[in-house]
Amino acid sequence: MRAALIIAIGCTAFAGGVGASDVSLTSGHAVELIEVIHEDAPMVSRFRFLNEGIASQGLSFEDIEPDLHELCERYALPRLAEEQRLPEQVVISISDRILPFGEISPDATQYFDAFMIEGARCMWEQF
Repeated sequence: MRAALIIAIGCTAFAGGVGASDVSLTSGHAVELIEVIHEDAPMVSRFRFLNEGIASQGLSFEDIEPDLHELCERYALPRLAEEQRLPEQVVISISDRILPFGEISPDATQYFDAFMIEGARCMWEQF
C-alpha cells in the first residue's frame, strides 16, 4: 500500500476511457488510449494504450516497436504541445489488457519504450 501511495504523489492522470481515443497506426495495428499520467519529479508523461490482440496475434516487441515510436510522435507530442507541457521523458506502453498503473500480471503482455523529445521528434532513450 505504501508503494502505491508513493507512486501517486506528484502525478496527475487523465483517463480518456477505453474506446474514447482509438488510434490507427501505419503498421495496421489499432490501439485505444487507456490513460495519460503526468509525473512532476522527474517530469515524465506516460501514455498507456490497449491492444487486446498483441498476445493472441503473437506480436513481439520488434513488431510493436515502430508503433511505440509512431504513438510518441503522432499522438503524444501534439497533445503535450496543446497542454504546453515539455516533459524530460515520454513513455509509451501498449498492453493486451487494462491493468492499474504499476501492477504486474504474469498473464499480461505489455510493451513499452521511453523517449526524449528533441524538437518535434521522439528519440529513443535506453532505460
